[in-house]
Amino acid sequence: MDFGLAFSFPFQDKNWLQKILIAGLIMLIPIVGWFAVIGWALEITR
Repeated sequence: MDFGLAFSFPFQDKNWLQKILIAGLIMLIPIVGWFAVIGWALEITR
């Protein structure tokens, strides 16, 4: 298992900053935003 890849994965995309900012804005929406970001994270881990 490569633990370094877990920390470097988000930065491999050329639009990584935009995607993290969008996820941060979505998290500001109470309850629904958290579920959306958690679902996105689960999809990435697959």
